[in-house]
Amino acid sequence: MAKKATGPKWYVVKELSYIGDRLYRPGEKVQYEGEVGANLEEIPDSTAATAADDTVATE
Repeated sequence: MAKKATGPKWYVVKELSYIGDRLYRPGEKVQYEGEVGANLEEIPDSTAATAADDTVATE
């Protein structure tokens, strides 16, 4: 079941996904705000600060 994010958070893409007009491959990091599906796994805040891919996608 999808859950609503409270603000932009960092996620790791678990499967090939089309997010914010871009195709993401498994393992890529994305900052996302919106309805979160099963294809995204949240990165803890301490790890997110060092995320390499500075990509923002919104719903």
